[in-house]
Amino acid sequence: MLSHFRVNRSGHIVNFSSVGGITGSAGYGVYNATKFAVEGLSEALERELRPFDVKVTIVEGGYFRTDFLSPGSIKAAVNSIDAYAETAGKTRSNVSVRSGSQPGDPAKAVRVIIKALESADPPLRLPLGPDCYARIDEKLSRLKRDVDSWRELASATQFDP
Repeated sequence: MLSHFRVNRSGHIVNFSSVGGITGSAGYGVYNATKFAVEGLSEALERELRPFDVKVTIVEGGYFRTDFLSPGSIKAAVNSIDAYAETAGKTRSNVSVRSGSQPGDPAKAVRVIIKALESADPPLRLPLGPDCYARIDEKLSRLKRDVDSWRELASATQFDP
């Protein structure tokens, strides 16, 4: 497929990630790891394909009313560890409460995705849903705070002349 795009010097790859590819959540470490991988792969792919005018877009959805959280989709471990009751345990117990009441409308999301892909300047990242933006904003604030507070000390790691 990439060879076809390169030869034609056009195309668009759409990779589906999640807000879980930007921010980690207690109880979803493995899921987050797979989505973080999609993000990294897509970023690299976008840089590699840029000279061929091939676009890459990462769709990063928040909570949408799909079957994603349904009992048939989510499988919890048989055993739980009491020490994690307030972190991963709390996250996992909320799954059944959220299933069927997610705020996002999948039909509206599809329309936004199509509009973004048809635009003259499609985004690398397409977050969907106000809940997604809230989590991304929180992550960016923390990232900026961490980077800024350690910049001077962490930058003093070069060999002395």
